[in-house]
Amino acid sequence: MRRNVALLAMSQALLQSGNALLIASSGLVGLVLAPSPAFAAVALGIQFLCTMLLTLPASLLMQSIGRRAGFLLGTALGFSGAALFSTGVYLQSFTLFCLGAPLFGSFNAFGQYYRFAAADVSTESFRSRAISLVLATGIVAAFLGPNLANWTRDVVGSYSFLGSYLSLCVLTVVATLVLVWIRIPKTFGRGVETT
Repeated sequence: MRRNVALLAMSQALLQSGNALLIASSGLVGLVLAPSPAFAAVALGIQFLCTMLLTLPASLLMQSIGRRAGFLLGTALGFSGAALFSTGVYLQSFTLFCLGAPLFGSFNAFGQYYRFAAADVSTESFRSRAISLVLATGIVAAFLGPNLANWTRDVVGSYSFLGSYLSLCVLTVVATLVLVWIRIPKTFGRGVETT
């Protein structure tokens, strides 16, 4: 039980670190790639719009395929989004950069349920603490994400922030490796889930 909660907490930290990295860097990348500075934050807006629109469908899908499968699907979508972000930066294509946003937003939608999964794998007496532990990893993410963007932004020669988006790919791969070890009961739902 506690092992599953720890794995979910790590997954949450990785997801939120990726979000913090994107918040710290996508506007700056957008300024360079967008046809006008007015469009600099379009990718970030698309990402969070997709998160909002797909959170409920992600829950419904996980009811039929299970949370673990849903979380793994989410990380696959997140990796695809991070790869498109990276490709957009490398090719200096604002369109490709923006196409990564809905995929990463989908990853975010699935990730909204890590805390509910923590409740599902916990005993009644540990449930509130499990949810708190998963959500508390946002503190780690608040430090790791923006600093990772900064530390890696110039790693790949003359492509500013390409290293940051490649590190985003790594975050999603690590999240996948963490989630492979999790065991969540296929049946869940002690009521209606909300985020």
